[in-house]
Amino acid sequence: MAVKKRGFYTPWGYMEENDYQSSETQFEVELNELFASASYNKDDKKIHFYNNDGKDLSGSSIDTTQFAGGSVIKDATYDPVTKILTIEFENGDKVEINFAELVDETEFGDGLQVVDSIVSILIDESGEPYLSVGENGLKIVGINQAIADALADEKTRAEQAESDLQAAIEAEGQRAEDAEAALDAKVDQEIADREADVDAEETRAKAAEEALDAKIDQEIQDRKDDVDAEETRAKAEEAAANRRIDALNDALDAEKTLREAADVRLENLITAEKNRAEAAEEALDAKIDQEIADRKADVDAEEARAISAETELGNALDLLNQKLGYKDNETLQKNGEHEVAFGSYNISNTGDTPADRTIFSIGNGTADDARSNALEVRENGDVYMWIENDYLQINRLLAMLAHEVYDDDDNSNG
Repeated sequence: MAVKKRGFYTPWGYMEENDYQSSETQFEVELNELFASASYNKDDKKIHFYNNDGKDLSGSSIDTTQFAGGSVIKDATYDPVTKILTIEFENGDKVEINFAELVDETEFGDGLQVVDSIVSILIDESGEPYLSVGENGLKIVGINQAIADALADEKTRAEQAESDLQAAIEAEGQRAEDAEAALDAKVDQEIADREADVDAEETRAKAAEEALDAKIDQEIQDRKDDVDAEETRAKAEEAAANRRIDALNDALDAEKTLREAADVRLENLITAEKNRAEAAEEALDAKIDQEIADRKADVDAEEARAISAETELGNALDLLNQKLGYKDNETLQKNGEHEVAFGSYNISNTGDTPADRTIFSIGNGTADDARSNALEVRENGDVYMWIENDYLQINRLLAMLAHEVYDDDDNSNG
């Protein structure tokens, strides 16, 4: 506090015995600081002023020897409440000096308190823990770390989502490979079954041919026996026997023709079965190739969609990093009790439910009539972001993305 000087003149009403109207009877006191009390010291005959700690203010005392006689004052007391200095003289008179105009009075508003004449700034413990008071004044502590922690948590969550997506893609690839292996096994089994059918048919045909050959051989033998018997019995009837032999030869030729025709039909059946099996195998190979191509296309499409979503999320995080330079200015709105805002010309939503009230926003508006948020967090934890000229609820979008990925995995064969 700057030095204040006040002149105290002849006490009013003390004029009976001594004259104090000359300039020599005037005195001055210099108060280098506000004082809280005053008392009269009979030894040095001075009125001393004391600060809040009870220490004597150096150079701030009244030397009563300036009065006539040097010992006219008997005692002096100061009332800090009424700010009145009472001086009692030896003749019994008392003089009251009002220091109200000398001692500054200050009223303190909300957020300030005075204890033992010490002014302090209050900190509302129910608010965000980012404001502190030290001997150098107010300062914001921890908000940059809180933002960095939030970004680190978001990065960890994005990396985990990417890892989960990669695991889903790998699982889909493994499922496709397993399905392809199963199809290969079925094809191999089908080929083996067809080959077994062909082998069985060949075995049956050979057995039938052998049986037919045996019957023919037996028939020939029987005919030879008949011929021999007939020759022995009826040489005389050789002409008739020859005709019968010719007829028998004709029958043999006809039987041979029938056997050759049967062999041709059997060969045709084998060839037809072989062609059918080869056509079925080609069709099955084509279906397997198409199934593999479809699964690869599904995996490629899912990978492209995941990369696109990851790129959009990365762009949003980059935009958030660019706009996190905090500057509290008159363009920001903060309608909530614990709301925090960054950027400029933000939107501060209010409502009856936590889902309607904003607690954190990064404004990217340009004027009062063109307010918008690049990022907004509601009291219930919902996160909104401005993407492609629309507000998107990020946590719901990620949940839908996760459901879509897992639903695609469950229905990939349907």
